[in-house]
Amino acid sequence: MIGWSEARIRAWKMRDTQPNAYYYRFNDPGQQQRNGKWTDDERKLFFKRMQEINIVNNPHPQWGVFSMTIPGRVGYQCANYYRALVKAGEIVDTNYQCVDGKLKYEGKRGGGPREPKRKRTTGDEDADADPGDEDFKSSAKVAPDVLQSNNPLPDFIDPITCDTIEKPAISPNGIVLGYDTWMRCLHGKDRCPLTQVPVRRRDLVVLTHDNIEEYRSMIANLC
Repeated sequence: MIGWSEARIRAWKMRDTQPNAYYYRFNDPGQQQRNGKWTDDERKLFFKRMQEINIVNNPHPQWGVFSMTIPGRVGYQCANYYRALVKAGEIVDTNYQCVDGKLKYEGKRGGGPREPKRKRTTGDEDADADPGDEDFKSSAKVAPDVLQSNNPLPDFIDPITCDTIEKPAISPNGIVLGYDTWMRCLHGKDRCPLTQVPVRRRDLVVLTHDNIEEYRSMIANLC
């Protein structure tokens, strides 16, 4: 485990009971991660795995577990490849729609009714602003297992609290903290607690399964 991040060590220790959390981001020790275009052999393995694990029209696919039989590929790569196949029309998944050339997730994550957004009652633009989509609500209002089902970084460690992040949010300079951590740190300060760069609540973006690949390369504190 020399050189491993705390997140990987923690996920590895829990892999027997929570394999999805580990294999979503990591390969087995000694196995090098593959990147770039998928080969024909990998494509065959992918479709073979689809016959073993039902992921089509599944609102909660365990991509980490899915990736375990595809050497060198981890869960988020399999999820990206799947969405590319859906967008290309090679797979039909009713959870997705292609709108104006962009793939949109139209399914339901986490279960249960969505809460309506709060209305602003003051002239302060930041007072009630919630940068997250409606699948993400305050951790005080949503059960932890629901938050985790919506969490694209299930084993990411909050550098402020040292706990696993349930609701990750990214700042314009690429720092990811838990959304609740951001709210506490920004209260009355409007500065990133790690870099001291000015940050406002409305500058934050809550990371979801639908937007993670747009922001993944921007994450500055990804171990």
